[in-house]
Amino acid sequence: MLFRSVAVALPFVVGILLGVPIVGRELELRTAALAWSLSGDRRRWLLSRVVPALVVGIGGLLVVALLVAEMQRVAHPWSDLGPGRIPSLTEIGSEGLPIVGRGLLGFGVGLLAGAIAGRTMPAAAIAAVIAFATVFGGAPAIQGALADASVTWRVHPPAPYTEDQVQGFDATGLETANGEPVLLPIPAAIADLPSLGGTSTAFRDGDGPILDLAAAVALMRERCPECGGEEGGMWIIRTLSWLTRSIPLDAYGTFETADTVVWGALGLACILLTFPVVRRRRVG
Repeated sequence: MLFRSVAVALPFVVGILLGVPIVGRELELRTAALAWSLSGDRRRWLLSRVVPALVVGIGGLLVVALLVAEMQRVAHPWSDLGPGRIPSLTEIGSEGLPIVGRGLLGFGVGLLAGAIAGRTMPAAAIAAVIAFATVFGGAPAIQGALADASVTWRVHPPAPYTEDQVQGFDATGLETANGEPVLLPIPAAIADLPSLGGTSTAFRDGDGPILDLAAAVALMRERCPECGGEEGGMWIIRTLSWLTRSIPLDAYGTFETADTVVWGALGLACILLTFPVVRRRRVG
């Protein structure tokens, strides 16, 4: 847990530490005027410092991403996504290319903050707040939009399940016709389906309308009034089709790509915005 938390924070720290001093340090030490006059062109001066820092930063973060992947491969030799991969949307940003995208965001925000603030420590603090707030405030919105676009329905026809084929019974908060709590069995074949979350269930009687759990229990009470709690649940999965709504596992790459592209693009935008800021910046 601690390792993954460090992996999430590291790209921001690296990006900000590389980005802030490029302009902010020169302004703070009052050497910017001399450096800019010697270079003859502020944009060329900035480009000559941004490019090497980006190469070092992105190269270093790529190495970190590879090391994280190797450590995860050792810790988790098998998973549905392959060795070392953890199929959870909450893990995005702690492995793979999203580390580079978030590092680029930290670099861009740090570079722009340093050029505006003109002091390294305040600029670093401002950049850290903006970068973390942007990512951890925006990531749920991005993932929510992708989840809505990626979600799929699976239909599991009714089958003569036995109690040996269910993983357990879930309390539904509903009652049978004789007042017993309805316990819904979870077939192992359904419970073990790999997904990225967003799972919900519904039921269907033949070609009829889709039913939520309450409607399915009401139908069970009508057709099997003598059924008890577990028996009523078994009647549901033996008689009705079970529909599961979830985000398929193979959509994980889409979420990773979107995270990398969005934050990397914002970082590049901040870098580009720094050029007119430096061009117009007055030095005292």
